[in-house]
Amino acid sequence: LTQVGITLPRLAALGRLLVMDGQWRAPYWLPAAETTSVPVMSPMAAFIAGDLYPLVRVSDTVAGRSAWAVGSNAAVTIAVWMETGASARLEVRTWLAAQLAEAAMWPPERVVPAGVVTGLVSFDSGVEPARIEWFITGTASARAMPPMLTARIVAPGDRSIIGAGDLAGDGGLWLRASEDQPRLRWRVDGAPVGAGGRVRWLPQPGLHRITLLDDRDRLVDAIEVAVRVGIGRAGVSDQAQDDPGQQR
Repeated sequence: LTQVGITLPRLAALGRLLVMDGQWRAPYWLPAAETTSVPVMSPMAAFIAGDLYPLVRVSDTVAGRSAWAVGSNAAVTIAVWMETGASARLEVRTWLAAQLAEAAMWPPERVVPAGVVTGLVSFDSGVEPARIEWFITGTASARAMPPMLTARIVAPGDRSIIGAGDLAGDGGLWLRASEDQPRLRWRVDGAPVGAGGRVRWLPQPGLHRITLLDDRDRLVDAIEVAVRVGIGRAGVSDQAQDDPGQQR
């Protein structure tokens, strides 16, 4: 299936691992061929990992042509692949949900294993609203820190020499990041010049260090540029001007 190269029986076995007890059970056709299960993760970890996925998980194998799906209930886990054209995703989901409903109660009742608790989690900087999450006992955290940003400075290039031809009519230069992320903060020679995926800077002649930080002042990326003598205007930032590289 897809580029991972996993077979339908192994996909079903992985799905079963998450809805059961974290034990790997090798696929088999007849009860007599069943082998000893192998512990992969604790029942608590399997429950929390399984909670991250929908009851029926669907993905394309070839977009607009075929799709696979895997789903589980208390009695069985089923993995299926269908090649039915543009409606493959819908058809495979519908078929699988019907099969699971016939095999046992659907949606399945969730049994929380001993050692799993819930807790309210708040996120720093308000990047997400507070919500209830599952935790293994003793690991609960009331606050979560947003992940480190991975954006990079894409314009100007590192060690660029900026001349008059690189500037807009008002002498401004757009600084752009690889992501349009509101948590990004820009500084030039330590002075703030704006936030977000792109900001406008009015360069002055000389060597400058442009740094990109997150909203906790952690360094994300940094470059150095040189601005030719004879250009530049007073001021450091003017985000109100239109980006000449953007289509309006």
